[in-house]
Amino acid sequence: MNGFELGGRPIRVGLVSDKAGTTSSLDDPDGGMVLNSHSRAELMKKLARPDEMELMSPPSVEIMPSPAPVSRSVILENMFDPDEESEPNWEQLLEDEVEAECTKHGRVCHIHLEGESTGTIYVKFERPSEARKAIDALNGRWFGGRQVVAKCIPDVAYNSRFPRAP
Repeated sequence: MNGFELGGRPIRVGLVSDKAGTTSSLDDPDGGMVLNSHSRAELMKKLARPDEMELMSPPSVEIMPSPAPVSRSVILENMFDPDEESEPNWEQLLEDEVEAECTKHGRVCHIHLEGESTGTIYVKFERPSEARKAIDALNGRWFGGRQVVAKCIPDVAYNSRFPRAP
């Protein structure tokens, strides 16, 4: 690379020794650059080809995913079709059945069945860990010929919908 032009200036390549007091200088009398070993290493990093950069770059740091939001509230979807229900007290019966199932995973503080929805039931647990257990157990499970979708919803959303829920 001796004599190679970089930024309009020729590069002068020679042997380098790291003596105390050796510094980088852009004022070489021949119009080139005088570099110590550290300056040269920095310049070589900047000149490296992109495929060589992978070899020179420090190892990547594994980024851990952020934890799931902490919530005690769960929404169960696709639990029923109101048009298919014929029993006079079907909403209360279904709500009781879902509550009994959910108590296997923790203490249920509140439950609400949306009778005119396409199968939505809201459940609030005492602790976020209980809500997580219920989601893990119920999501994807079959109930009454329908596959249940269980998801966490923010407590703030649950509380705004049901302000009197504990």
